[in-house]
Amino acid sequence: ALEARLYGEAPGFLLEVAPDRERDVIDLFGSAGLDIAPVGRTLAEPRLRIQDGGAAIVDADLAELARIHSDAIRPYVE
Repeated sequence: ALEARLYGEAPGFLLEVAPDRERDVIDLFGSAGLDIAPVGRTLAEPRLRIQDGGAAIVDADLAELARIHSDAIRPYVE
């Protein structure tokens, strides 16, 4: 389900890899018996985009997301 992919807390991590090294990293993880799956790419513009297939789930400006986050936690850290 979409919610499980967005909010699941299964152990793991994100690793940013240069496009020309992606195959090397996939092969390295595979040879160690570890699961690996490409999940996205870095954009030139300051946006967060999350897509499910071709459908956009999130398309937001990073500065706006930072403001929302900061405003949400401000009462707890001041």
